[in-house]
Amino acid sequence: MIVFYGLLLAAFTVYSYSLIDVNLTLFNNHYWAAFRQQAISLGYFHRNLSSVIYLAAVILFFLFNWYFVKRYKNVNLKWLTILTGGILLFSYPLVSHDLFNYIFDAKIITVYHKLPYFYTAQRFPGDPWLRFLQWTDRTYPYGPTFIWLTAIPSFLAVNKFILNFFFFKLMWMIFYAAGVYALAKMNKKWAVIFATHPLIIIEALVNTHNDLIMVSAAIVGLYLLMEKKQAVWGRLFLLFSAGIKYLTLPFIFFRKNRKVLDLIFGIFLVLMLYLSLTREIQPWYFLSFFAFLPFYTDAMADFNFFSLGLLVSNYFYIKYGVMNEAWQIAQKTTLLFIFFTLNAAYLFWKKYLRQQPSKNLKMALVVSIVLSVVISRFIDLSRTAFFVNDQGRDTLVLYQMLIHHKWTLIGPATSLAANLGNIYFGPYYYYFLMPFIAVSRSPYFLTAIFPALFIVGILLFLMVRQFSYWEKIFFLLLVTASWYLLFYTRFLWNLNLAFLLSFILFDIFLLFEDKIITSAVFSLILGFAAGAIFQIHYGMLFLYAGLPVFFWKRKRNIIFYLLGFVISFFPFVLFDWRHGGVIGKNLISFLSSGHAPINWSLLPLIFAKIFDYYLIPFITGFTQLKIVIGVAVYGGIMFALWRKKSRLSIFMLAIFIIFPLTFVLLARDFDYYLACFAVWFYLGLAMILPKRHHIVYLFLLLFILVNFIRYFSFGENMRGLNAQINMADLIRYYHEKWYSDEAIKGHYPARINTVRIRVFPNQDDVAGIKYILKTRYNLDVGDNGQKYFVCYFAACQYKNNYLVLPTGEKIPDYAYITLYDEKKDVKLYVLR
Repeated sequence: MIVFYGLLLAAFTVYSYSLIDVNLTLFNNHYWAAFRQQAISLGYFHRNLSSVIYLAAVILFFLFNWYFVKRYKNVNLKWLTILTGGILLFSYPLVSHDLFNYIFDAKIITVYHKLPYFYTAQRFPGDPWLRFLQWTDRTYPYGPTFIWLTAIPSFLAVNKFILNFFFFKLMWMIFYAAGVYALAKMNKKWAVIFATHPLIIIEALVNTHNDLIMVSAAIVGLYLLMEKKQAVWGRLFLLFSAGIKYLTLPFIFFRKNRKVLDLIFGIFLVLMLYLSLTREIQPWYFLSFFAFLPFYTDAMADFNFFSLGLLVSNYFYIKYGVMNEAWQIAQKTTLLFIFFTLNAAYLFWKKYLRQQPSKNLKMALVVSIVLSVVISRFIDLSRTAFFVNDQGRDTLVLYQMLIHHKWTLIGPATSLAANLGNIYFGPYYYYFLMPFIAVSRSPYFLTAIFPALFIVGILLFLMVRQFSYWEKIFFLLLVTASWYLLFYTRFLWNLNLAFLLSFILFDIFLLFEDKIITSAVFSLILGFAAGAIFQIHYGMLFLYAGLPVFFWKRKRNIIFYLLGFVISFFPFVLFDWRHGGVIGKNLISFLSSGHAPINWSLLPLIFAKIFDYYLIPFITGFTQLKIVIGVAVYGGIMFALWRKKSRLSIFMLAIFIIFPLTFVLLARDFDYYLACFAVWFYLGLAMILPKRHHIVYLFLLLFILVNFIRYFSFGENMRGLNAQINMADLIRYYHEKWYSDEAIKGHYPARINTVRIRVFPNQDDVAGIKYILKTRYNLDVGDNGQKYFVCYFAACQYKNNYLVLPTGEKIPDYAYITLYDEKKDVKLYVLR
């Protein structure tokens, strides 16, 4: 079998040259040139075939890894290591250019006698190696031990590139062998896992990432500490490892104590989580986990599905030849979530379905799901979160309140009865956010509050005793994956804040239920909080109308609950007193005018939308079938809740009855209105699902897969935070540039801090840019200054040398400049 493994390594080494940099020759040889031409033809011009070869090789590597680990006692580890390292010494870094940056960074020391911490590659413009180098504008990003280590092969190579290439590769093979040797001295199985793991083979040895050196040094340090009892040398190796990329820094505090080890692993997980949330997830990041192989051996095998997904994610680069594109990152993220979900499903089956779970296993599952909640809520937040119409408008109100110290007594206008002078939400939306904007005016920070609130709600929910363990697990899985909840928990909006705070208040109520319903003071406080959150968005009526169910045994305290609810409207009363009762008059007009007859035809459509938004996305058409399934699921939940007979189930039944009635009575046929009820729908569903049934697990797996795919296939939001900030920055840049250019011409126009911006197709979408310009650059949007056009959804068309606006106005191409066109469907123009 080892012969076939050697053939696979050799074949993959040959294949690795299919993506050799076209500017890199390596050898001046006729036979090499002929081979190189064929390899480039495969990698660059037959990408479909190349990607299939890559996937087949990855799968075969995993099969060999499984085979060798299963028979590790009979494996000749010495020859396996020599075979692997010896063959892959000649491989080319298939999907990475990091090796060439390592080489050039070392060259800055050994040839140019400078430190790469202060000198970038582009500071040496005459160097011939720059033609196949990437990231020439960055200074050295790694720790001090790595740069001096790489100076050794660089010095020995005497400025010959081909010698640098192979001497660097040789250094990687030496550290690979050292890691295998140290593990073999502790446990042969650990060494076989490390020596043959596909992530090590492809990302460490072929793609030559320095994470391997960091990990191997840490493993040698642990070996010296645990087996040889050489504390000084062990700590030095651990310090050396930490000085490469810092990720193994927690090992400095290593003790042969399980609690200390778990703490170190926890710190490491936090660091990895931070990396995963703040940048694109890369496969080689996870090489670092091999440093924990002696302590969490089974986990390495348990997460092979995810490891497979990490390597498969290279498929997008091999097939399409692009990196860091929004659509590519979106597809890659989707794929990784799918494999992570498959891995979670496998662990669920292995640990829970095959055996009775222990307390530790239960806790591990909960922690894993909560981590999924955190990752899914924060990943790519700045690229996907909205910051346009309502977001900019509301933050501008908050900013003005902060600057002028004047607190508004009403909130944003509702969509109800606009022809009657508008009915307003309460001011508590602004009151809640005010402390946060006082801390930071950054739109990133204000947006991040919303996923953070959802996580707070999840953590409080886990503390509620009224729900069983399995009800909590099912609920967590549903709300983690739901594309609809993912969407509405990731941007700033009053509806989002309303249901998030309602979720938190509901958790707090259940945690202290006995104290609240038996105390008049606490009932009053609950009523006030309920009224305040209700005023953030009136769509939460169903919840606060249902809460009195809990007071059934202490009916008199319902009065205090309702009194607190009424008191919460004091800002409205004060506003009306100051403004001649305008809100009261509008409300009376709204209630008495018969603004919209009850439209019962909306009721069936609710259930079709429940199917689309709460259950299975993607399916178009089949409206009647969706209605039938939606009614069956909704009615089934209500029937099961009624049969439970507990106070909690009766409350859930009440809100399941009230919600569709409010949907119909208020004619709320907006899709977003369903966001108010999503959390409670999933809670009701979790409460009635059978605890240990294979059909349930299949449904949950299908639900998670299709919902994650649905959400993460959206890609970057053209009206998201990044796009708004980029356009605001460009407007400010051009605003200053225009004054500078005019001064160069000898003109000195009066400086004004105002610009004009027209937005198509919806002018209200200027609000996000307006907030950023005001808070970052003190630039106002008004009727004076340079004129800019923002066009979403390709609203502005270029025809016959003219930019044609949706209004029919034509601007000749010499009269405007395109400032922003990074996204296909959004453009920013300025008149010259």
